[in-house]
Amino acid sequence: MKTYSTKANAKRAAKTAGLETGTFNVLEINSRWVLEVTQHTTGELDLHKEEEEQVAISVETVVGYNPNLLLPCPINAVKTSAVKNPVKTVWDIADKMWGERRKDIIAACVNAGIAYNTARTQYQAYYAIKSKEGK
Repeated sequence: MKTYSTKANAKRAAKTAGLETGTFNVLEINSRWVLEVTQHTTGELDLHKEEEEQVAISVETVVGYNPNLLLPCPINAVKTSAVKNPVKTVWDIADKMWGERRKDIIAACVNAGIAYNTARTQYQAYYAIKSKEGK
């Protein structure tokens, strides 16, 4: 059974093999991604019998989609901002610390009481605008 390191790689392999969207599922098993063919459209993808048996994995062993896993947050990070206007505060801190490492700016925002994910998102928005200005 062919496994892939990311979901995107599994989808790309399915499309390269000639499968159309909706004719396959991408499943995560033991931190690897596997294609599950739901129906053959053109017959271009021919799996061997043992591969077909391995792809037909029971639903209990499949890890469901969890969007919280996509953005790893440090364990001790603040999850709710304690400041009144966290967006403006992130932009102010980023202005004062312009030129320093992203990691340090986000750490300063978290130390100021801003939620970790808010600090990351707003710093990215700030950086996108400031880098276009040529600063």
